[in-house]
Amino acid sequence: MQMHLPVLRSDAYAWLYRQAKPPSQLRQHLRSARATEDAFLQLMRRATTTLSEHVLHCAFQRAVCDISERAGAAVQVRSAYIPVVASGVRGTEIHFTDNDGVAALGDVVRVDAGVEVDGVPTDCTRTLPIGCSHFSPSYVPLYEGLLQIQRKLLRCMGPGVSISEITRMHIAETQALLCSLGVDVRRTATSSQEQQVPLNLVRSCFCAHLFGHFFGLDIHEELSSASQPHARVAEKEGSARQQRPTSRALQGGMMHTVEPGVYIPSVQRASLFGLEGAHFPIAFHGGVGMQIEDDVLVLPSPGDEDVDVCSDEESRVYLPWSRGEYLQHALAAFHRYYDGGDAGTTPSLLVSVCDAHVSTVGAGGMTAAVRNVLRFLFAQRVSMDGLPKAMASLAADVCAIQQQTFVPNPAYLDGPPVPHAAVSDWYPYSSIVLTATIPKDIELIEVVMQQ
Repeated sequence: MQMHLPVLRSDAYAWLYRQAKPPSQLRQHLRSARATEDAFLQLMRRATTTLSEHVLHCAFQRAVCDISERAGAAVQVRSAYIPVVASGVRGTEIHFTDNDGVAALGDVVRVDAGVEVDGVPTDCTRTLPIGCSHFSPSYVPLYEGLLQIQRKLLRCMGPGVSISEITRMHIAETQALLCSLGVDVRRTATSSQEQQVPLNLVRSCFCAHLFGHFFGLDIHEELSSASQPHARVAEKEGSARQQRPTSRALQGGMMHTVEPGVYIPSVQRASLFGLEGAHFPIAFHGGVGMQIEDDVLVLPSPGDEDVDVCSDEESRVYLPWSRGEYLQHALAAFHRYYDGGDAGTTPSLLVSVCDAHVSTVGAGGMTAAVRNVLRFLFAQRVSMDGLPKAMASLAADVCAIQQQTFVPNPAYLDGPPVPHAAVSDWYPYSSIVLTATIPKDIELIEVVMQQ
């Protein structure tokens, strides 16, 4: 008897099982994010006293070496990739890695860098002043507008949300920001955004990359084209083709970056894009590139059910881990790496800010477990909604957390208790920002740079 078996590519199925990250991997990413925060804080402080991109590159690498020395030889610590340190017009080159320029006073520098700990990387980008401790007023509207775009995208990251939907929002919001800043490529003197800054130019010139990419043990990961491992769909011949996830919707357990950017070419380079007659605000004539990037883990839907709505049909995907379990492990790692300082000794700025304001809301006598949840939630609120809203929510958050039922730590025997996995309504978001504690608000960046 002869049997004819199809030969299938293995890579699609390998990616398939890597799409949903287990809670243990989430803990590892939070560890590398803590190390990355440590390195960024040191770089930000160094940026006040130099205009050299090379010096900042070395400052980041030196911080990585310091973290490695403290961790010991048994822990592998290194840069996750070659850092991008680009100021002025060089900031408009997305993958600029020469890092050999000298900034002009008042410029900003775009730093795309991350730390890898025991094979688990972080991918983060921050834009900050160089050569001084404050943003030039002419750059503040662009930076604040970009930060608001990033926060809108972060709040959209959730199970069942189409990636194409977020992509459209990203481009539309970037177009609106450019128009509000006075960019007019056709000098039409019209209120039409499409005539002022056409969408095709937004994609090809002002932000020639997507809002983000899948992320995990590799910096850039792929969405599998194979069938879903937990989908309750009957297996039959050709199922790998028929069940291809055409919607490319986010699902619980996936990791993705959120990294909008705005890149305005110099007047000299504008001709490369056919923009010889375009109007740019004077502050941008020399060219400027800004980007803000965070790493995100998408949480499963409440009720432990993650729904991926496809264009043709609805496919219900069941994960082995619930939303509450992911939050438990995030809290376990947050206490270990942000309170114990295993990955670095530089105090976390947002943890310090949270602690400083807790007393102002009359929240005395908190247990270590409640304080850990509050710190974690505060950092997430700052990343998603900004510092003022996070501070305004402190009192209500303390009350909500204190009402939770706490259970033993699922990851570390010596760790504080965490809220029961069955109830996660104390956490208002559909994702966890892994790099939430790395400052991106202007106020917080300037606080670090003035220390």
